[in-house]
Amino acid sequence: MKVTATGPSRSFSTVLDIGKRADTNMVTSGEMRIAVTGPATTASGRAVKAFLVRTAGMPDADYEGDIAATRQTVDDEMRTA
Repeated sequence: MKVTATGPSRSFSTVLDIGKRADTNMVTSGEMRIAVTGPATTASGRAVKAFLVRTAGMPDADYEGDIAATRQTVDDEMRTA
């Protein structure tokens, strides 16, 4: 279904109902496509657990440096709060 950008703002519940039916909405402004809405993807608990097991204890090589760099951007007053 193709709708203009003003349509969803006027009738958002209709947009959600269309998504529930496993249909997709293309939102346009003029001739430009600005958004696509549709049913949410799902992941089973089994898939999430497999991902967590696969990546447990494996931060990337830059993780420690990223944390240190981030901490440098926070002033002392924020750190002690």
